[in-house]
Amino acid sequence: MYLVVHHEILDHEKFSDAVKECLDCIPEGIKIHKVLQNSDKTKACCLWESDKLSSLKIFLEGHTGDFSNNNYMIVDEENSIGI
Repeated sequence: MYLVVHHEILDHEKFSDAVKECLDCIPEGIKIHKVLQNSDKTKACCLWESDKLSSLKIFLEGHTGDFSNNNYMIVDEENSIGI
């Protein structure tokens, strides 16, 4: 399934470091497709693919949860464009 994660970034430097570390150890069954960040580096939106929402949430919260508030959304693939 596809998931979108909206990140409200609390500490950009620590969040950025955590993301770099996170991208080096993505577990099997999870794949990143897009990372989009606003110009003032306070928010980001990422498109992921994962077998389970819980797997992605555990993975991301363990890496970025201290530096951002993360909101997860399961994508409705039938009513989405460009997936």
